[in-house]
Amino acid sequence: MRRRWFWRSNWIVVGWLGSVVLVGLSIFTPVELVPLPWENVPRWGLYALVFPACRLLQARCPRARFLWQTVPWLAWGPLLAILFFWLPMTVAQTPTKSWSDILAPLTWLFARPEEWRTSHVLFRRGSQVVVQQRYVPWDQPLPRFPVRGSWRTARVLPLVPGIQWAAPLPGPGSLDASWHAQQPTSLPKEHRFFLLEAQLELSGDSALRRRLLVQLPTWAAQLWQERRQAQHEL
Repeated sequence: MRRRWFWRSNWIVVGWLGSVVLVGLSIFTPVELVPLPWENVPRWGLYALVFPACRLLQARCPRARFLWQTVPWLAWGPLLAILFFWLPMTVAQTPTKSWSDILAPLTWLFARPEEWRTSHVLFRRGSQVVVQQRYVPWDQPLPRFPVRGSWRTARVLPLVPGIQWAAPLPGPGSLDASWHAQQPTSLPKEHRFFLLEAQLELSGDSALRRRLLVQLPTWAAQLWQERRQAQHEL
């Protein structure tokens, strides 16, 4: 029985420490857990296991007793402050505000409600891709491109299944000739024009830039003629 409890207690400590590491990486580094519900699992583990894990660590490391007594309250302190102070004040000051906006800080502590979802792949090099992504609720479909709202162009590298490195690009012209431009053939002409513009801005390959500089005026002229013809038909 003691040996069985020893292994169970080890899993509690390992699970909580792993949750702390994964949450820290997802907040302070470009590491992302995909899909989004998997990224929320470490957040749940961080809060659910903090009291039993710190109690076990307190018994094993008595010299750091004060630390393991303080950590659970540091984890749950922001939640208690939101529930008992910030939330009543917000409801009293702005009674017409929607509950989704009021509870946004609370939901962010436990579960991130939105995720970066890939809309188009611009470049590819091996397992790495440069993609355009939209920030959308995880339970809603991706809006059609182009769309207003939060978006980013990021370089995505899968590390292991479920974990990827998604870093923003350093700036225009930061991709050399080793990156292969993807042809957006399945998109409408207007969407393809915007993607070709993005490829021209990001690529530092002189050959690709010359080809795009020839294609873009042709695409722009075709789009202008189609829009003009549509207006005459109306």
